[in-house]
Amino acid sequence: MGETLRATDIDAAGWGKSRQSPRGQGIRPGPCLVLGIAALGVLPGCDSTSFVPSRPPELSGSSTTAARPAGAALSPSVPPATTTAGTRSPATPTARARLVELILARPASLDRSYLEQFLRRETGIKKCAFRVVSPQDNEPMSPGQFASEIRTAANRSTGALIVEPVDAPEVREALREAESRGLGVVLLDSPLPAPSPGKPYPFVTFEGFAEAAKQLVETVADDARVLHLPAAGTTLVVENRDQDFYSRDRLESITSALKAAGRAYDIVSFDGEEKEAAKLVLEYLKTHPKLTVILADHDFGVAGAFSAREQWRKTSKNMFAIGGYFACDARLSQHVKDRVQGLVDRNVEGYARKALQVALDLMDGKPVPERALVDVRFIHTPPPLTSPPSS
Repeated sequence: MGETLRATDIDAAGWGKSRQSPRGQGIRPGPCLVLGIAALGVLPGCDSTSFVPSRPPELSGSSTTAARPAGAALSPSVPPATTTAGTRSPATPTARARLVELILARPASLDRSYLEQFLRRETGIKKCAFRVVSPQDNEPMSPGQFASEIRTAANRSTGALIVEPVDAPEVREALREAESRGLGVVLLDSPLPAPSPGKPYPFVTFEGFAEAAKQLVETVADDARVLHLPAAGTTLVVENRDQDFYSRDRLESITSALKAAGRAYDIVSFDGEEKEAAKLVLEYLKTHPKLTVILADHDFGVAGAFSAREQWRKTSKNMFAIGGYFACDARLSQHVKDRVQGLVDRNVEGYARKALQVALDLMDGKPVPERALVDVRFIHTPPPLTSPPSS
């Protein structure tokens, strides 16, 4: 399931200064990792505190020239690579630091915050510097601001960019200029028009929703029978209205799998918080006491359903199975994982690793695929032979 963050990897003070994270039984507070920083030490060509690389001698003479730590070696140039069909190689840079920069056009969501922390850790493991730029307030960057940040990154000798795609002429031009100067460019989630025919920027995206949801529906239905729940019971789908790029894929994968299995279902929606999902489920139970299965399209829906079940079992003998999509990283508590019948890992951690690998391959002059695919993964926790007792 990939490496899971530990409490020892969390800098709670650093996180608390910049972001709020939801708290509840199912969602653990957001991490701010220091493992990546510790692993970096003093990298060749980089200041160990700022993670800003020294300016190559070829580009010296500018007023922006950065000081190079004593004894630090200059970052080597990346040799050219041969391009094969269906792959992309960067232009040959004159001199680039081994520095990956994440540039976010919109205020960071919780998933983007975790993406940043996973990238920070993984770049440390790979002995590579990391920098992040995101909006300083709750407003997204304008296309002009975003283009300016891309050019600034190119001027500081960044080796590769991982960016949110913004389809605006000034952004596309800034990316074209950056790539022509030797930067690798990796897009998140979706593509942009190619700067030249046959040379699209690589992008990282998820796949496997339909198959994972099919496993989820079948397995949770089987577990409901093991738990001796009524075969004619109700199935409820819980939708999070606070949507992200993949919300539609997740919801449609669940409803399509239910239709294919011949199972009727109801849908209810909530506004982005675990407590709202729990309240919604408890209200539904008042009029549908024979509810047997809840499937949710997002972490907060799963955690809210779990919280509602814990409360419901205090006053009722009725039981229901729970499954759905969840980021199975530091946000998933062991308490919930052990008591939820099926989960599809949204795999933000694997997504971060894939984005970084593409960026490093571009810096190393290796060909990369146009679409770097990351699987969502089904995880099954077998239920006990009898209904678990109320807490």
